[in-house]
Parts: sequence; structure tokens; C-alpha cells
Amino acid sequence: MIVLEMKAVVKPSQCSAIDEAIRTVQFIRNKALRLWMDAKQEDKVDKYSLNKYCSRQTVQVCRYCKFYC
Repeated sequence: MIVLEMKAVVKPSQCSAIDEAIRTVQFIRNKALRLWMDAKQEDKVDKYSLNKYCSRQTVQVCRYCKFYC
């Protein structure tokens, strides 16, 4: 896992946008993991299908939150 750390001086609105982006990423990650864990052996959930699922979820969440992706 790659972890990037930084210190920034931000406005409150920017801080809330960063927090919302972090929550969005965690939500999509958790949905993908749940799909992988709950899938039956016959469904064959692989890297390609997880990537496709995550990108579809990202577009839906971005439209809901009015982010520009």
C-alpha cells in the first residue's frame, strides 16, 4: 500500500472536500471488498471485474456528490 503524507494549510471548505473525498474512496473500496468476499466461486470475481465495478461506483458517487471526475 502506498501512503502519501503531507501538511497543508487549507480553508475549511477545502478541508471538508478532502474529508468527503476520503470517505468516498473508503466507501467504494469497502463495496468492492464486500462484492469480492460475498461472491460465489462460480461468479469468478477477478481483478478486471473489481476494477470495472469500482469505476462504475465512482461515476455514480461523483454524480451524487457533484464532484468533477
